[in-house]
Amino acid sequence: MTIAPTKPNSLFELTLEAQEIDGELAIALDRLGSDDPDVVAEGEQLITSLLQQASDNQRLLLRKANAICRIREALLGKAEYLRGAAADRLAKAEAEERSAQRLEEYLLRCLQALHPGQTRFQLPEFTISSRKSRAVEIDDDPDAPKLPADLTRVELKLKLSSAGSARAQDIQQLLLDFLVEMLLPGDYELQEPRVAPDKTAIKAAIEAGQSVPGAALVERRSWKIQ
Repeated sequence: MTIAPTKPNSLFELTLEAQEIDGELAIALDRLGSDDPDVVAEGEQLITSLLQQASDNQRLLLRKANAICRIREALLGKAEYLRGAAADRLAKAEAEERSAQRLEEYLLRCLQALHPGQTRFQLPEFTISSRKSRAVEIDDDPDAPKLPADLTRVELKLKLSSAGSARAQDIQQLLLDFLVEMLLPGDYELQEPRVAPDKTAIKAAIEAGQSVPGAALVERRSWKIQ
């Protein structure tokens, strides 16, 4: 029983077959330069056969490549759908969180109206507890008094290139001026410095009795439901 040769199925196999046909065609073309008519005739016959194989191979190769393009398009379409679905689920999750936050605010208003000043509520299944903290608030009105220079800090930001970012990983805990010194000139872009309030220093100053124009230390109570 004769077993027919297996036809290549994958694009890779078809590409290998095309390369083999090209090699055999080069050998067959050499035969055309022979002085022996039989060798020339054999070469012409072989070339005809190889050209037919090349044509068949090219047709299959293009068909396979086209099929791969269709699969690629389907995968990209699926990826786009999943990305949109993920964005939709994220939006819904954020909406649910906002609803939960509004419900929590409503609950606390009711409980505090019934029990003014109470800082803990024990429910059948849940415990609502609170914690008081003090935080610095800065008046962001453009006409507000400017903070004293010793209660501010200058923030400098570097926009690193990909090469600079890789180098910076080993030294990212160092001071900014040392970081700049270690990086190459093309590794970063120095962005506009920004003066920001030093809230830790401001809090310490107010607690020590110092007046800080444009800043205030306010008490807050945060709630937790468990």
